[in-house]
Amino acid sequence: MNRKRLRRKHFSRGSLDNTVVEADPLSEGRRLLASGQVEEAIRVLVALRIVEPENIACWRLLSNTYRRSHRFSAALACAHQAVRIDETDAQSIHLLAMAYSDLDQHQQALSAGKALLKLHPGTESDLLVADLLREAGHFQEAIGLYRQLANSNPSDWRLRYGLGLLELQVGDYVKGWEHIDARYDDPEGPWPRLSGKRWDGRPSNGSELLVIDEHGLGASMMMSRFLPPVADMMGRVTVACRPVLQQLYRSLGVNVIMPDEASKFRCDYWTGVMSLGGLLEPDPSDWPMPVPYSIPDSARKKFRFIGQIAGVRPKVAVAWSGSPNYRTNFKRSCSPDHFHRLGWAMPDLQFFSFQYGPAANDLDRFGAGSIAPVAQLFRGMEDTAAGLHQVDLLVMTDSAYVHLAGTLGIPTLVLLPKVAYWAYGDLPHQCPIYRSVQMVRQPVAGDWDSVFSQLPDLIRKLLPT
Repeated sequence: MNRKRLRRKHFSRGSLDNTVVEADPLSEGRRLLASGQVEEAIRVLVALRIVEPENIACWRLLSNTYRRSHRFSAALACAHQAVRIDETDAQSIHLLAMAYSDLDQHQQALSAGKALLKLHPGTESDLLVADLLREAGHFQEAIGLYRQLANSNPSDWRLRYGLGLLELQVGDYVKGWEHIDARYDDPEGPWPRLSGKRWDGRPSNGSELLVIDEHGLGASMMMSRFLPPVADMMGRVTVACRPVLQQLYRSLGVNVIMPDEASKFRCDYWTGVMSLGGLLEPDPSDWPMPVPYSIPDSARKKFRFIGQIAGVRPKVAVAWSGSPNYRTNFKRSCSPDHFHRLGWAMPDLQFFSFQYGPAANDLDRFGAGSIAPVAQLFRGMEDTAAGLHQVDLLVMTDSAYVHLAGTLGIPTLVLLPKVAYWAYGDLPHQCPIYRSVQMVRQPVAGDWDSVFSQLPDLIRKLLPT
């Protein structure tokens, strides 16, 4: 089959597929990928690489497409083919390094990144190596590179922000909070359209402060502990936040508006929610414990049945994935099959799935087993909070629920990847920002088996006697 023929038909799983491809196959693959039709893009590109095995652009795009669908081994194989065709091609080497990093093969990832830096020195190559160092846990080396990049590119706020996150990771909180405030220089952010002045953390009785909910749900809930003391410092506090958080935030005594109302809201001062820690107490180990959210009686009554299931057997809620929008969610998530095995080892417990989002459908693929799926009944965070009050323990990978449970004082075991979110600190077990949360970390990147092997003993110790 020649290229002209390929433009009319393409292969699918080794046989001819009659799907018509009007455009050039490579352009068609790009179009399909841009429109979110990942599987169709893969079919077109696989067909093209069969008839044009030396087409480096096809191998690169196929590698990137496999990465987007979390098929990392396939992505790595395609990146190797691209590098085979041209060992000096910058895009191919970049894809090779990222595919190795996705698979937690950090030494190989860094070797590829440094090879790219040698062949193609410049900001992009430096940034790739810095990010690979961060993923590998080599934070000080990554900080050095980010600092060089930020000094060389002072107008790029993203470099200072990345530097700040790394400084928070190693406990350099004064510099870290200062540098993550570089996000206020983002012309695409909400900041240029706000009235009033940026708040500097000083009390101003009688003034109106607008707090912008700007980060993920977990980070926003983590910082909500500062809303009651900030309300005491100011005349009035209003939070522009997503609907899912509004009921919880109202229970803390602040006003709420929708995010799209922030630009029209008249205030004396404003700040991003993630700045509250840096303004009031930079060191997370000194943060005040959060004020528990109030849960509506209607939600408590609605989910009281969870506590009545399985009689007096201990009840454990589980969740295995955070938001898929988080760039490296796949590294902090595990398979529900790990929890099935935990159920084999502890058949006297009743497990409940509190998993939300697309990953809730994993139980359709793996089977529910002994896990009772109840999360589909939750219509908001107040429902989830009410459900958490009906279980004895929450066991989960890192996501927003950790911060919800920690704020509510629910006993929790959070299962962390080797390189975890900076706020969890470097203590071995006790979470520094929530008294009710214990941590279990991977000893080696990607090693969930070692984490789950510890859980039966830990769960027994945390369950009520």
